[in-house]
Amino acid sequence: MRPDRKLLVVDDNFDYAETLAIQLVQRGCPAVAAGSVRQALDLLDDDPDIGVVVSDVRMPGVDGLDFRRVLTHRFPKLPVVFMTGMPVDKDDLVPSHVIILQKPFSIDALIAALAQLD
Repeated sequence: MRPDRKLLVVDDNFDYAETLAIQLVQRGCPAVAAGSVRQALDLLDDDPDIGVVVSDVRMPGVDGLDFRRVLTHRFPKLPVVFMTGMPVDKDDLVPSHVIILQKPFSIDALIAALAQLD
């Protein structure tokens, strides 16, 4: 992953998102955390340096897949990596070529997934 791309980690468990963001920062990847889709959109509006989103799939209100559809409309070039603690099944409308990491995953697995975006 290019070091100039700031990551936005989105999870309804803010502690998890913040911990993941801290781990990324410790690995030299600039990152910030959001505890909801609304907060994530506010951060995206305010910070043009955010270049990648790492989002949970299962969140209350707007789930990660719906969030990606909003991002595709508002920020068409912004890549997204998904993470989930629950299986994604055939009823989920998952776009082709998306990366989904199954929780728990290592920080190395996330960094490898992010490297696939370059």
